[in-house]
Amino acid sequence: MNQSEIREGIWQARNKMLDLHKLLIDAEKREIELISGGISPAQFLGLLMEDAELAWLRLISGLIVRIDESFDAKDGIPNDLLEELRREVEMLFDDGDHNAEFKSKLAARAGSLPDAEAMVKQILASTKA
Repeated sequence: MNQSEIREGIWQARNKMLDLHKLLIDAEKREIELISGGISPAQFLGLLMEDAELAWLRLISGLIVRIDESFDAKDGIPNDLLEELRREVEMLFDDGDHNAEFKSKLAARAGSLPDAEAMVKQILASTKA
């Protein structure tokens, strides 16, 4: 894969991660609302940012931000950073042992979110284009 293909694949993966992140956040919010009877947007944002039970979602948002910041760099993205970002995306979503808690929580949610599994496959496919 050449650098242009890696760059395009990372960007496609980032866009799919945004879709997956929204799907997961919406599911978490519904679950919290069922338990608590309701939650304001500000309260939910606070939970997303601080609650230990939702920390696994911050792995996706953190990686999306890292990709965005890298792509916004005025002097371009060095090849080694492109490769590092590609590996980070793969490690977050592949079948390996790394990020075990994230993968466990994602798998638990994917059972009730049929689109989630397809999104993960699309994310991984993007990094291998």
